[in-house]
Amino acid sequence: SELIKAEVRQLLAAKRWEQAIDRLQQAELTSAEQRDISQAMSFAMQAAALWGLQGDPMTAANEFYRAAVTYPESDQAAKAAMNGVAMVQA
Repeated sequence: SELIKAEVRQLLAAKRWEQAIDRLQQAELTSAEQRDISQAMSFAMQAAALWGLQGDPMTAANEFYRAAVTYPESDQAAKAAMNGVAMVQA
């Protein structure tokens, strides 16, 4: 997971936003397959936040909502849902 985070930071530094989001989504899937729900939720929320930073609040909102319903057992599910609402209001 630290390697993935470093890779994403490098992609962001190079302003390769789409590739960073893709990498986060791949990492989320891998974490979910390994049943590491906490890490999967973290990657999902980071990808959603990047959509928001890219000026696409509806995609960000959808991603936050998807994360909340995909990982309802996560302690971050309520925060993800609220972030989705905030993005829609923006």
